[in-house]
Amino acid sequence: MDLKQLEKILETNGSKVFQDVKIEDKKKIYKLEYSIKHKPSAAAELLVDLESCLPYLFPDDLADPKYGGELNTVVVNTLQNFYNKFKAIGIDVIAFVGNYTTKSNRPGWIQREYSTVDKVNKVIDLVKSNTKPVPKSDHGVMPPELVQSVTGFLRSQSSFGWTVVQSLTETKTEMITYARKHDSFGILGHDMDFCIATAARNYFSIEQLCLETMTTRLYDAPSLAKHLQLDVNQLPLFATLMGNDRMEKEIIKTFHDDILKKGSGGAFVKNIASLCKPVTCNAKGEPLDKNQVMNLSKQIAHGSLSCPTKVSNLIMDSIVSYQKYYVEEELLADSLDMAPEQRDMINLALTLYRQCWITSDLLQLLFVKEMQMETCMEMFNKDGIKPIGDVLASLRKVLYGAAFNSDQNTVISEYVITGDKC
Repeated sequence: MDLKQLEKILETNGSKVFQDVKIEDKKKIYKLEYSIKHKPSAAAELLVDLESCLPYLFPDDLADPKYGGELNTVVVNTLQNFYNKFKAIGIDVIAFVGNYTTKSNRPGWIQREYSTVDKVNKVIDLVKSNTKPVPKSDHGVMPPELVQSVTGFLRSQSSFGWTVVQSLTETKTEMITYARKHDSFGILGHDMDFCIATAARNYFSIEQLCLETMTTRLYDAPSLAKHLQLDVNQLPLFATLMGNDRMEKEIIKTFHDDILKKGSGGAFVKNIASLCKPVTCNAKGEPLDKNQVMNLSKQIAHGSLSCPTKVSNLIMDSIVSYQKYYVEEELLADSLDMAPEQRDMINLALTLYRQCWITSDLLQLLFVKEMQMETCMEMFNKDGIKPIGDVLASLRKVLYGAAFNSDQNTVISEYVITGDKC
């Protein structure tokens, strides 16, 4: 059980927990409240988690995963329609995309890629046979170049005022931090962590979005807390015990198995919430009594034979992650021992990366640090479709050549699943 599953459970009784809203109505309320605190003319910014939203923007019969996930000619009309719908009601869209995988999440990334190999082959086989559209449930395993194609298009349309930002850390962390700093109007995505973090004024569901009526479902922390009979400050702890990206699945699985014996679905969620009720948390979600955290840690660690102290640290790191912004040390320019002109080049590279002109591979090469190279999933299809990896191989040779001919040492790690073209 994790937050994705929680969202599905809540969707079953969504009308009882959350409300369906007109986005323009929420914008009017935001503008009124914002004008009291800030400038009346300030724009209402909607932060879009592009990767999680794409499957819902492109219907099954309009997305083509061949040749690295390139979209057919409808990409322009689809994106223009999406942006224009929000522009018509006075909302500026800022798209966030991820390209850099943090070290702590790389093992999880590899594990997820392994688990989706069969689904990828199924998707590609369907495309090759031309028998039916790609099932929407399998959109999540479409090649990563799908996002890069859309990102490139958005970047090229800067004259239209479309903004796209490439994350230097986890995309969720970037969006939450930006939303808090700028008191943003809203976030559009498909991740309950945005609701837990209470970052922007509003968190809207992309799954429930209707562009014709400009309505969707509003996920808000107070409604979630009320449904769970918790305080809003206890939600980060609840999300942690439910199992988010920070908690190691091997550790929490046995704990969840014990809770599931008392009931699944809604009963499971309520039982997790009941463990959080006695724990008083401050405004940042941090438990005030560390002994209570240790008691929970012992309960979680019991089945997995893990160290309670390690589990306690994981719990606290998870809770803090909803408030803390951090960047990997390997990307901290100020900490690098280099000449001023080299640092200027690095800062320029960071700017170009943020604006999606270069990828994390080139950025890490410029930092003369470990390079993270990813392999496209369609490499694992046996034959019949030329993988984009064949094209990217030329770029990889250039990057490797530059690294190996440098005066400084560079470690290049391939985060891939072994295939005949890898």
